[in-house]
Amino acid sequence: MAKKWTAVLMAILMVLTAFPVTTAMAAGSSEASKPADGTTQGRPFVSDNPSHWYRIPSMVTLDDGTVVAAADARWDGGMDGGGNDVITARSTDNGDTWSYTWAGYYGDNGNVFNKASTSYCDSNIATDGKNLYMLSTFFASGVAINGSSANAQPSKDTGLDSQGRLLLARNGGSYDYYVGAVGADGYASIYRTSDSTVVSGYKVNGEFELFKNDAYVGCVWYSNCEFQAKKCQYLFFRTSTDGGKTWSAPSLVNARKSGEKFLGAGPGRAIVTDDGTICMPVYVYGDNTWGSGDASQATSFIYSKDQGKTWSRTANFTSTGWGGSGWSSEAQLVDLGNGVVRCFYRNGKKKIRYCDATWNGSGYQWGDVVDTGIDIWGNCQLSAVMYPYLIDGKRAILVSSPSSTEGRKTGAIFTLLLNDDNTISTDYAKKTITAEGATFAYSCLTVLKDGRVADLYETDACDFTYKVYDIETLTGMDVDVPTTTDIQMNVGQKKTLTFSAQNVNNSASDIVSLSAAKEVPGATANKATDVNYSGDSVSVKRALYTFTSTGTEYTIAHAGMYLSVGTNGKAGYPGASTPANVTLRAVDGGFQLLQDGHYGLYFQQKDSDGNVVNHFERWDFTGKGKNDQDEAEVLAATTFQLYRRIRTGETGSTELPGYIQVNTVDDGEEYLIVYHGTDGYFLLNPSTSTTNMYAHCLKANGGSTVDGYNVTVTANAVGNAVVQAGRNTYNITVVDGDLAVTGVVKYDPVIYTHGDASGKGQPYMYCGSLISDGSQAGEKETHYKVNDSRYTITGIKCVEDSAADIKYADGKLSGTLHIADTAEYASYNKGETVTIETNLTDTDGNIWTQTDKLYVASNPVAGHTIGTQQMWGNWGNHVNMLPLIYVAENSYGNTDRKTYTGTHQICNAYNVEDANSLVYKKDTTSIGNLLSSSAGDKLAGLGDNNNSGGSTGSQSNLLEVKDSSTVSAYYYYDMSSNSNMGITRNNSDGTSFSLKLGITPISVSGGNADGAAIDFPSNDKLNYFTGDGFTADRVYFDSYSLGVAPKQYETITGTTNVTANNTATMSGVAELQAHLNTTFKSAGTKNVTNWLNLGLNFQVKVCNKSNERTPYNEAVSKVRLSTDYTKSTWDKYTTALLNTEAYLNNYTLLTTDETTKDVGTVLDSTYTGLTKRADFTELEKVVEQNKAAYDKGFAGNVTDKDQNKYTVDSWQNFENAYKAGADLLAQYPEKGRNNVAGFTVGPDSAEKTTQTQIDETATQLKNSGLVVAADASAYESARSISATIDRTAFKDGGTAITNTVTSGNSTIYKAYNGKDYVNVPAAKQGTVDGFTADLLSNMNVGESSESGRTFTVACTVNGNPFETKEQKTLYYYGTIAHLDFSAYKSQDTVCVVHTATGDTKIDLAKCKYQLSLLVQRDTTITVTTATRPNVIVADYFGTILGAFEGATSVTVKGNTVTVGDTVITAKDSPKYTFTGWTWSEGTHQVPAGQVAQIVQRGTPTGVDVNYTVSNSGTAANALINGATQYTAPGINKPLELTSDNAAYWTRTVNGVETLASYEQNVTLFSANTDTTYTAYASLNDLPKNLQEQAESGTPALNGVGFFADNKFTMSCDYSAGAHVTVLEVGVIYSATKNGKDTLVKGGGDDVQTVVSRNVANWTGSPNSGTFTMTKKGSDTGSHYMRMYVSYRTSRMNTQVPFVVYGDIYQCVNGVVSAVH
Repeated sequence: MAKKWTAVLMAILMVLTAFPVTTAMAAGSSEASKPADGTTQGRPFVSDNPSHWYRIPSMVTLDDGTVVAAADARWDGGMDGGGNDVITARSTDNGDTWSYTWAGYYGDNGNVFNKASTSYCDSNIATDGKNLYMLSTFFASGVAINGSSANAQPSKDTGLDSQGRLLLARNGGSYDYYVGAVGADGYASIYRTSDSTVVSGYKVNGEFELFKNDAYVGCVWYSNCEFQAKKCQYLFFRTSTDGGKTWSAPSLVNARKSGEKFLGAGPGRAIVTDDGTICMPVYVYGDNTWGSGDASQATSFIYSKDQGKTWSRTANFTSTGWGGSGWSSEAQLVDLGNGVVRCFYRNGKKKIRYCDATWNGSGYQWGDVVDTGIDIWGNCQLSAVMYPYLIDGKRAILVSSPSSTEGRKTGAIFTLLLNDDNTISTDYAKKTITAEGATFAYSCLTVLKDGRVADLYETDACDFTYKVYDIETLTGMDVDVPTTTDIQMNVGQKKTLTFSAQNVNNSASDIVSLSAAKEVPGATANKATDVNYSGDSVSVKRALYTFTSTGTEYTIAHAGMYLSVGTNGKAGYPGASTPANVTLRAVDGGFQLLQDGHYGLYFQQKDSDGNVVNHFERWDFTGKGKNDQDEAEVLAATTFQLYRRIRTGETGSTELPGYIQVNTVDDGEEYLIVYHGTDGYFLLNPSTSTTNMYAHCLKANGGSTVDGYNVTVTANAVGNAVVQAGRNTYNITVVDGDLAVTGVVKYDPVIYTHGDASGKGQPYMYCGSLISDGSQAGEKETHYKVNDSRYTITGIKCVEDSAADIKYADGKLSGTLHIADTAEYASYNKGETVTIETNLTDTDGNIWTQTDKLYVASNPVAGHTIGTQQMWGNWGNHVNMLPLIYVAENSYGNTDRKTYTGTHQICNAYNVEDANSLVYKKDTTSIGNLLSSSAGDKLAGLGDNNNSGGSTGSQSNLLEVKDSSTVSAYYYYDMSSNSNMGITRNNSDGTSFSLKLGITPISVSGGNADGAAIDFPSNDKLNYFTGDGFTADRVYFDSYSLGVAPKQYETITGTTNVTANNTATMSGVAELQAHLNTTFKSAGTKNVTNWLNLGLNFQVKVCNKSNERTPYNEAVSKVRLSTDYTKSTWDKYTTALLNTEAYLNNYTLLTTDETTKDVGTVLDSTYTGLTKRADFTELEKVVEQNKAAYDKGFAGNVTDKDQNKYTVDSWQNFENAYKAGADLLAQYPEKGRNNVAGFTVGPDSAEKTTQTQIDETATQLKNSGLVVAADASAYESARSISATIDRTAFKDGGTAITNTVTSGNSTIYKAYNGKDYVNVPAAKQGTVDGFTADLLSNMNVGESSESGRTFTVACTVNGNPFETKEQKTLYYYGTIAHLDFSAYKSQDTVCVVHTATGDTKIDLAKCKYQLSLLVQRDTTITVTTATRPNVIVADYFGTILGAFEGATSVTVKGNTVTVGDTVITAKDSPKYTFTGWTWSEGTHQVPAGQVAQIVQRGTPTGVDVNYTVSNSGTAANALINGATQYTAPGINKPLELTSDNAAYWTRTVNGVETLASYEQNVTLFSANTDTTYTAYASLNDLPKNLQEQAESGTPALNGVGFFADNKFTMSCDYSAGAHVTVLEVGVIYSATKNGKDTLVKGGGDDVQTVVSRNVANWTGSPNSGTFTMTKKGSDTGSHYMRMYVSYRTSRMNTQVPFVVYGDIYQCVNGVVSAVH
């Protein structure tokens, strides 16, 4: 029952007190003393900002990459209690910057350590990727688990009622109250426990602050509050839904049981499992001293399946299986999936230990504790996190902990690999992240979005260290981290990208196109923990080191791990976390890798005791030798091979597939460092381990793998594309390219803009975004000029204003530009510099960009003075009107002056530039459309209007309009420029310049003085023009008639001598007096006189920018292309060019200041420093053009005659040239090719450097001239023929043929890669043809042959000479001698042919007395005539055994026939067993007048054999012996094959079909194997493999060997095509030779050629027949026979003798079998 009750307690549901999220705080609450939020750099919490002490880190990463950290702000105490608060910080840039806020804060401690205060102590954070969940340990005021941190330890009460509601006591009384649920207003009422009635006037907010009658009166956690919670420990649960910016009020987790003094949050990380369960580690602390016994602490965790509304708690686990110190404490959880949670915990065993809890459907059940055996300082919090990606193909858990066993020292991160059953692999990695012995306490790991790992840990400082690590650096292993890479490509550019999967997705195929994925081959090796190298097989790509040149040495690195064999690494271990300079020394067989003068990488195969160890370490050449080895042994042990990945066309090594050994090193390339030892190939594995030497070692196992897939991406059009496969994503931006140009377009220095007048005046008087285009009077223009006709502008944009719409036409700009377009830019001296990018297309269609820095200013209103005066009298209302504008032409009017205090006003004319459009009206109250005091933003003029008169007398008045105290008009003059607004540069050095002042006449309306003369009197006392350095071309203007009149100008010339980069200000004052006098007769002689004095103060601000303009003008005097220069020098040049242009075009910059004074010097140096880049275009082109041919390989380039296309010599030249070109391109990778100098320094240098090598390499490849090979097909055919000819047909036995082939082969062919290929150019086809002709001539055995053998044919009849039909005796081999014996037709004759091999008797009657003799040797034919015999005795086959004349009787007895005195014995045959004769036994009388024929009889030998026939294609009615099937009772039974239309027959035996006959009907003989014969009506119907033979007429032959009647016998048949002449058939026999090349005609003395003289030509054609050959005495010993057919045919217009052979059979002691 007790156990059962305990189980019930463990499973009891813990209900969370209902305090929903609220951030409301009443006025006067403790929030007022909370420090403000803030920011930090580099780490989340910084000492004294605001707390002095920070402890207990926790940290997680959200799905969007935001990192959120939390800590205890322990103010100035650093203790586990006494006023700690919870602070959090968030970073959106992986920890570079942080923003902190307060998640939990009470101000009762005054932000200093105070034992009487409330206190937080330890928190953990979990996340589901979007939401944050925090669990914090909290103490009511005055208590803490650590007695030194507070006044007392907490009580063992939970402080909650049975429903989890917070209990309160009032004024120190009993806990008779509880806090209810928080309502919608953010407050909870206080209830009496006795009757659940509300205590009126009181409420509590979400932070448990107490309010009485809505006024803050304290906090229930404080000791001085009217209502107080119990003095115990609580668990606070908070959430954040906005990434940690704000946090909810706390909820109380009812998980601590009564009697437990402490249930604290396990600090660091908590988890949300894959099914959404929130799991948060906790631990209890008993009454014993901390860590003093197994029961002193125990770990468990709480979990919620409803986002924290309700909670459950697992059982505690405490292990005692290892003796004392079996306690468990602060823990970290890892979700293994499938309901398994792994708990790593603080312990007393100094080991990494864990225990798994598995969900059983109703709760979590603990398994056994596992001790990993990995040393740490166990009595400290550790951090554990599941790495989200595979490491070395396995899931992995990262653990951060002090690694020293002597205390909280030497921080390390361990990588624990999980086996398939979730056990920890023995193959783990350890990365020490602090100095040895450095303080390292609590820590927290998190995995950043990019796969890197961050650790926030405590040191001996008052705050934390935050560091980020590449996962490869931590592990030294292969890590499957998804990568996202941003790539910018130029249109037309190609890049090869590597993906982890084969199927690649492309979001925009119109932007980029992809090649087919090609496998990246790789090799595998075994990891090791000891000499057995029995670890997992992994790809060796993990062992690739990047070799980076530092000049004469290299740093050799892999993912933050460096080869170090010197003093910066641990002795004996070849890896370090800091770079080292390593020297490569080339030696026989590889390289030595040396450091610090006397250290080197070393491979030890055996230790001093002779034990095999096989590991890398370092060698000290000056120290004690390893095992006292001699110099040669040291050299062998310090010589290493370097391997790199194979490139296109290369074949990987056997030992490391996909890699090839090299003898040179390229800067930036990746290499494997390999030692070829007695026991195999060993690879240096990147590692920083200093505990296990084998962590630095791999052993090649000969295996291969696929390391990825390469895809070539081609940029087709401007735009964006996402290309993704497996773990790799590339965000590709395609731009127009880096085709930049300078000097094509020249712009005016300033773009002027203006607004919209909207009828209030001219638009240029307003600020706005319209580009001034001169379309209205007063508008300036920005001109451009294209200096090179090869280029056309296709677009202009402003970098700073994406909304700009800049139009261009007829050499000037228009459109809109939203820069300097507000009223503040009305000032004459204010503008902005902008970046203008001009897109240009050249005549080849290339798109270029020219970048300029222009100045943008609001269109200026020229400084001017306007005076208007009306004078009138009372006599007839006569009016005298004088309006005039005096303007400083094209000046910048002063827009900074204040409103004038006198009678004048600051104003504008409606149109300063074209006053003829203005009208001055007769109106005492209005001046028409002439003046405005509010015409736009730029009030640049001074004006006054006078209306006077009315007396009866003469009227006269002087109106003065001028402001002598203020400049009215400004000019800016750069002596080095011809583009100064309003200023004309008069000479080349700019010392003389001029400007214009003008008067603008104005028309009048309503006056009585139209046409009156306006003059400029010469006798007044005005000083019309003054100014030092100025002279005027005129003093007075010309008189003109009032009304519309031309504008008049006066030219002011200035002189200045301002030196470079200095300034001067020149001032001038110009005044004029205009006079108009009118006499009115009608009122008597009355004068109305107007005097108008107008004044202008102007100022010229002079500077001299020649130091900058001179190099600038030189730089842009010629078109410069970015593609001509190295990227680095071009970038420097264009940067300096734009800086200079910006300075020159900004007219307000009168001289340089400290930041710009060197722009000219810099431009000059960068311009002269321009270095023409190496032009790889031609080389790239020819390499690409020849790539297909090269990739095919020599053997892959074949002609339609199946011959190599090119000569070997030319191919080898081409191959070497192509490799040189490809290697040179590889030496300068495409991505950096634009920064390779090809010439000496100078923008127009023609002196080549690298360009020479490139050009020569390209030329070599272009001129490598793949030479088309001669056509050797005819020669090869002739040579092939010569290999099968019958050499016995030639006088010399074929020696001449052999010699011709030998000479032809040596001349025509050359070996390449172990095979002969044609090496004669097509241009020398005659050479090949000559050998062909010689060979054909040598093989000719026709009448014209000189090499064929000749034989003698002699003939006698009854002893008398007899001529052949040809009337000659000498015949060539294989020809026919014809003999006509028709003269003896009436006689009974017998012809006996005498040859070297014996006599053959032929009955001439059977050949109709026409004998055709195939000449193959000297032959004598003797014909004797005799009376026809009346008794003939023949064998089974009709061969005559005896012929007798005049016989009267015959005696048959047994196997003999006796005629007269002659006894004839039956002839043996292996195909038959003798049974008798056709005549019965006894003596028989021969009938008179008849021919008695006596023939042998016998039964077939062997077993029954089945024969079938079939039709194929259009063949019809195929029969065998008149049926479709026939069973032969033995061998040598005739098989008559007939068909209606067969052209060919085939024979199929054991599934193999061969050609059998060329006749429609044919007779063959049975053998000893079931056979199918098939009839074919045409060549095309035949199987493909037989058509060539049938078309050539090559004889089909079938010779089968068997043993019968104690004899080795061959049964043979043959058939040849009509255009083939069969010369001879027979067998080749030997008792010793059985090879297909030795058992041949002319094979030697021990090889006999036996010609058959008894061929049955069943169809009457000598081209087909059957015969049998038997070897007597073959029942013992070894005997070999094969059938042959010699024939002649025309090949290549030459009569050539051939011989074909059948299969070889052997007979060994009477047993026959096939050999070949």
